[in-house]
Amino acid sequence: MKKFKFSTGGKDYRVEVEDPLSSVLVIMVNGKGYTVCRETADASAAQELQTSSPEPTGEAPAATSPPNESSTPAGFQDVRAPIPGKILSVAVAVGDRVRYSDALCTLEAMKMESVIRAPINGLVQEVRIKEGDNVQYDDVMFLLGNLAD
Repeated sequence: MKKFKFSTGGKDYRVEVEDPLSSVLVIMVNGKGYTVCRETADASAAQELQTSSPEPTGEAPAATSPPNESSTPAGFQDVRAPIPGKILSVAVAVGDRVRYSDALCTLEAMKMESVIRAPINGLVQEVRIKEGDNVQYDDVMFLLGNLAD
């Protein structure tokens, strides 16, 4: 996992990126997990991210904004749509135990299929989508409860 430090708006962010070359990235920001889809398949940019020195510091570019704050209760993790698209399949149901990076659903966006993965080990508390649904960027699709293990 690659680790970075960014500062923007007077706030510091610790960012960890799992497998920077993947088309779907699992990113931890200050300990909170996010799953995002790479906008382009620019291998040179991905390679630059992968080979950059660990723990760089500096001001984040103006176009970069921190993840949306959520009203998710403590001990829970929401999983949001990384981009607008159509839900092709849902792989979990309420009550299922999931491990970090387990598939939750498949999202089609811009004629590409992306598997949305669990950002934590957890218990599925809510499934707010179903096959065929259209989601918008940042829509909450799942609510996971943290597992102690």
